[in-house]
Amino acid sequence: MEHVTLSTDYATEPTLVRAGQGRRLVNLLIDYLAIFAMIFGLGIVLAAIGQESLIDSLDNDFVGRLLFIAFAAAYYLIMEGLFGRTLGKMLTGTRVVTDEGLQPSFGDILKRTAWRIVPFDGLSFLGDAYGWHDSRSNTMVVRS
Repeated sequence: MEHVTLSTDYATEPTLVRAGQGRRLVNLLIDYLAIFAMIFGLGIVLAAIGQESLIDSLDNDFVGRLLFIAFAAAYYLIMEGLFGRTLGKMLTGTRVVTDEGLQPSFGDILKRTAWRIVPFDGLSFLGDAYGWHDSRSNTMVVRS
């Protein structure tokens, strides 16, 4: 009978591949659809309980922008904070990790979310798939 020795000398660390601009754009579009759907849902609930005057007040451009920022911040904090991914990232097979490849802390996600509020954050991806909300929070989006 021949004696077989198994080698345990192999790398077990996964290789992280950054999500490209195309996937990041699809993530953004899906996430914005989800945020707008939540706001639309709020409108339906307000109409159902007879709060048409409150709905009319949301027609103000400034109030609408504040509402979007509040819903977006809550969406990203909850989704990335709890699951490490948003609906867009789930559908494109991507997730958020730290620059070291670890699960981000709530503080990391809070920083990511805060940087998304910067009006020109979306432009920070031109020429690079590493935007301000990634670089300033030491996180990145990778393929799962």
